[in-house]
Amino acid sequence: MDAHQISIRGARANNLQNISLDIPHNRLIVVTGVSGSGKSSLAFDIIACEGTQVTLSAMGSQNISWNNGVANNVPFLQGIGTMVYTVTDVLSTGCSASDDVQIEVLPNPIVSAEDIVLCEGDPAVLNGSGAVSYSWSDGVQDGVAFYPTQSGQYTVTGTGANGCSNIAIANVTVWEAPIAAFTILDLSLTTSTPMTGFDNLSSGAVSYNWDFGDGSPNSNEFEPEHWFPDDQAGEYEITLTAYSAQGCPAEAIKYVHVFQDFTIYVPNAFTPDGNGKNEIFKPVMDGFNEDDYTLYIFNRWGDLIFESHNMEVGWDGKFARQDFQVQDGVYTWKIVTGLKDSSDSKMFVGHVSLLK
Repeated sequence: MDAHQISIRGARANNLQNISLDIPHNRLIVVTGVSGSGKSSLAFDIIACEGTQVTLSAMGSQNISWNNGVANNVPFLQGIGTMVYTVTDVLSTGCSASDDVQIEVLPNPIVSAEDIVLCEGDPAVLNGSGAVSYSWSDGVQDGVAFYPTQSGQYTVTGTGANGCSNIAIANVTVWEAPIAAFTILDLSLTTSTPMTGFDNLSSGAVSYNWDFGDGSPNSNEFEPEHWFPDDQAGEYEITLTAYSAQGCPAEAIKYVHVFQDFTIYVPNAFTPDGNGKNEIFKPVMDGFNEDDYTLYIFNRWGDLIFESHNMEVGWDGKFARQDFQVQDGVYTWKIVTGLKDSSDSKMFVGHVSLLK
């Protein structure tokens, strides 16, 4: 059996009398004949789509001829529209017969699809236009996002309301994304030294944007240096966005912590003698939690004689809640306090001389 044609052998139906013929695939075959020849038992369809080859085949003697330049059993192309073809058969007796066949060729839709240029990792959406339904190659669905990993061509077949179809090709260009990477040069930042630089390890990029996560302006330098806020400890998210020559972005994110620095100055003597100078024993502290602070004063026997929970309230040399001065001497102080913006706490112990 030939896969390229349909073979009919010895057809006997209605008026057909032992008819044999081969009908090729992918062509419009029109069978005609004189009235009563049985042609309608073989074929009825006389509608074709634009670009379809038409073959007119009449059954009769060797003297069959067609008008409009058509040859019997020879494929030809008809333009869009309707045409009537007449076949005539002249017998050796001089008798003749004729028949007409009407062929209507329907227009194919004008199908189009736009090319797409995108960055690696971005979604692509292909849409056909000019038809009523669309079928794409490579499993793509019309109007549905997919993620191509490389550039390529996609073919869409659009079918119109009349059943005819046409194709279009969309080119999808996928630009390779850069690689963004960096290291932080100094991770031991404090509020007194909150500056660090960066080592840019990106590849495939031509421009950069640094977001330091602290509300400061972004930087477009290749390897910037940055001062983080020095008035408050905290963690900051640093985002480097690297861009390729085609504008495709890539991001890298790292975190840096700025730790709270602390300083403490505790005088070793004071003179509460009423002259207005050096009257109060009060430590000077920075970087500590004002709401988590206690100052203790002990005498030589370990008795607690003063306590304060306010950094601005120091010891004036008196017993706690009593209005008389203690004797000159050396007293032990202890400070327990938390660090600002931290759950850590510190304890300091020392001695102070009270002199009058």
